[in-house]
Amino acid sequence: MSTRATKADLENEIKELRRALERAERKNALSGKDLSILDNINVTYFELDLNGSLTCFNDNLCRDLGYTREELMGMNFRAYTPPERIDEVRGFYTEVYRTGRPGTFINSHIIRKDGSLMVAEISVGLLRGATGEPIGYSGVGRDITAQTLAMKDLKASEERYRLLAENSLDIIWTTTLDGHVTFVSPSITTHLGYSPQEALGMSLVDLLEPDSLTSVQSMIAQELAKPPEKRILSRMIETRLRAKDGSPRDVEVNATWLRDDEGNVIGLQGSTRDISERKQAAQALKDSEEKYHDILENMAEAYLENDLDGTLTFVNKATCDLLGYDRDVLVGMNYRQYTAPEKAKAIYAIYHRIYTTGQPEMIEDHEVMRRDGAVITLQLYARLLRDRQGQPRGFSVLAWDVTERKKAEQALKKSEERYRSILESMQEAYYEVDLRGSFTFFNSTAVKGLGYTSDEMMHMNYTAFVDEDNARRVYETFHRVFLSGEPVIGFEWELITKAGVAMKVESAVFLSRDEHGRPCGFRGIVRDIGQRKQAEEALRQSEEKYRSILETMEESYFELDLKGNYTFFNDALCRDHGYPRSALMGMNYRVYTSPETAWQAYRTFNEIYRTGEAKSLYAQEIIRPDGSRRHIEMSVGPIKDAAGKVIGFRGVGRDVTERNKAQQALKESEERFRDLAMLLPESVFEIDAAGRFTFVNRISLERFGYTEEEVYRGLGILDVLVPEDHARALANARLVDLGENTGLNEYTVRRKDGTVFPALVSTTCIYRDGRLAGRRGFLIDVSEKKLIEEQLMRAQKMEAIGTLAGGIAHDFNNLLMGILGNVSLLLMRMDEADPVSDRLRNIEEYVQRGSDLTKQLLGFARGGKYEVKPTDLADFTRKSSQMFGRTKKEVRIHHKAPDGLWTVEV
Repeated sequence: MSTRATKADLENEIKELRRALERAERKNALSGKDLSILDNINVTYFELDLNGSLTCFNDNLCRDLGYTREELMGMNFRAYTPPERIDEVRGFYTEVYRTGRPGTFINSHIIRKDGSLMVAEISVGLLRGATGEPIGYSGVGRDITAQTLAMKDLKASEERYRLLAENSLDIIWTTTLDGHVTFVSPSITTHLGYSPQEALGMSLVDLLEPDSLTSVQSMIAQELAKPPEKRILSRMIETRLRAKDGSPRDVEVNATWLRDDEGNVIGLQGSTRDISERKQAAQALKDSEEKYHDILENMAEAYLENDLDGTLTFVNKATCDLLGYDRDVLVGMNYRQYTAPEKAKAIYAIYHRIYTTGQPEMIEDHEVMRRDGAVITLQLYARLLRDRQGQPRGFSVLAWDVTERKKAEQALKKSEERYRSILESMQEAYYEVDLRGSFTFFNSTAVKGLGYTSDEMMHMNYTAFVDEDNARRVYETFHRVFLSGEPVIGFEWELITKAGVAMKVESAVFLSRDEHGRPCGFRGIVRDIGQRKQAEEALRQSEEKYRSILETMEESYFELDLKGNYTFFNDALCRDHGYPRSALMGMNYRVYTSPETAWQAYRTFNEIYRTGEAKSLYAQEIIRPDGSRRHIEMSVGPIKDAAGKVIGFRGVGRDVTERNKAQQALKESEERFRDLAMLLPESVFEIDAAGRFTFVNRISLERFGYTEEEVYRGLGILDVLVPEDHARALANARLVDLGENTGLNEYTVRRKDGTVFPALVSTTCIYRDGRLAGRRGFLIDVSEKKLIEEQLMRAQKMEAIGTLAGGIAHDFNNLLMGILGNVSLLLMRMDEADPVSDRLRNIEEYVQRGSDLTKQLLGFARGGKYEVKPTDLADFTRKSSQMFGRTKKEVRIHHKAPDGLWTVEV
């Protein structure tokens, strides 16, 4: 029994017959010249139907994306477009369809077959049928991945050095040769009171103190008097500046020559640091052996040191608790005594490698035997110890007991292996997704079925391989399972593989719950119930179609004969060269190029003629009729006849003049700020999101004792902080991530040789593409400041004691003088034969000795200066030498006072 066709079915069949007829007509109208254009131009050409599936393309698209022609044919643009950019690409094509005008997508991201990301510049126009209705899109593309990455790196580098200069605590500046300021960082306001706008144009005469101005001008004049090749001004000097309020500022200046691109000296550049406060106070190293010992003894981790033979020379309390030995037993024991022979050999090999390379290492799963016979598993961090001469003297080791953790990991591994073995042996695809529908787990069958790699599929959302209708149906099914908690069995839908092939599948969906019983995602099984569609074969287009393609291109297309005369070109070439079409036709390339450029072009064309191979990214400078010069980046290939003989040249060009100018300006800016950063006298650094150093300036290498190779080989910010500061540093970093200004934070930092010093650190976040990419900051050594502060406090205490001693001495001396006066009066009225007179003379002698003591206290209060009668000078000098432990040469006698007393300084 037959089924009668409806009217709509007949109309659809008629439309398909008309399209087939049009394709056949275009195929018959193709010329021999057009058959070779697509595969010989060095740009990517492609055509899409109105659904975004590839219908025609040249070999360059296969090369760029890494697919075979069979894989690409019929592939939808969603298969090679990142999921987050599909709506953007769809909107671009919709705009071209709506307006009918060609468009350019400058920053298109495309996923290659191997998973790598390509950045392309694409020009797209509408394809129309014989009756003028849109039937698809045609476009050309160019791989600009390398250019994009280079521009991104250059921009990031320029931004880094610009921000370093703008956020520097020191004053960054440049001047002309006559001393006028041409650039100054905002920090000038903090130190001198001028705004950057006020400082621009000011002279050294306005900024330097008169005595400093003379010496600076003399130094510059001496350097300029030398031959250019011997002008090597790059030095650190101390001088004095005058602030806006007229007050002087002691500063440290690091200056060097500012040169133009030809190396000519055009001015000065450098940094200036206010050292007024540093001259008044600094600090001393506060770590003592007692504190160091206390830290080690209270550590939760085991810390031990051994000599080069492996004999323990130091252990902390945690080591004794870990191994079960007393300290006096452990010290002197060799690590081989509590390590199995095979493990001891492995430890020896690691120690030997650390000794050879000087690099610390993390030792995983090291088994040792406790005193009670129990075997425990440790994680060790070992590094080389050196003596004061830098010679290796042993090893230091931090140890953590990971025995229980290893047992738990082993049990989990066995369970996971059993579970994975079952899933990998299944013929059906097994999947797990979160509540948003993004993959969290899948077996190998799922990977093979969809055609993606495991890395590509991980965290991919289901919407990436379904159309809008199927995406809606899948969402409704997931939502029903979420609300009811009941699984759905036998759900049929259609997915699209990475190759763009539609595939009918049957799926079972179950709700996943977390350990608290709350829904956390979905899991299920998918079975293939359909066959893959066969790729449609594309027809080649007519000469009129290809001409339309070339005229809609943003790039210029041209063809030359063997003499270099134009035989064909599009309107873009006329626009780039500035000539009308009538003037360009038949024109030779020598007309619009300089002799040097023409000779270079001749050699390029000659090489293409000899080898028969295309030349990619060939740069050429052209001269327009108005005399302006433009830089054209071209790809040129040979035109061959049926016998394979080269009969001319064809190519595609793009005006890159403005791009080159922008790159040059960015490069010059990056170099200027990089040089300024390197001149800073304090440590400047950048770290990535993982905390590894990506940039340090020269002073950092000198201060910490590392080489550039050691820093950029993976040295992290925590490697230069003492362990007890790690938690505080991470907490401050999290506050900075949240947008808080933590200011200057003091940490104890560690050099490569193990010595430590206090420092102030300030950091800020680095964002790229809206994401945290790392941090940059400054580190200031404050050792000298702390030392001077401690000395100042000690001097203030002594001054207070001296003041107290002086007050007591004055009061006590007054009491003694009263006693002495009364005794003298009694002696005057008493007979010398009276027995009491001897007692009174003894009192008088004792009072005199007390008076001498008060003089010593007064001398101490005066800072060691004493007033002595001339008759008592010799006796005082002898007594002072004995009392204060001074030689007679160290007791200085000064001028005679008006009252007849001598000033003696001890």
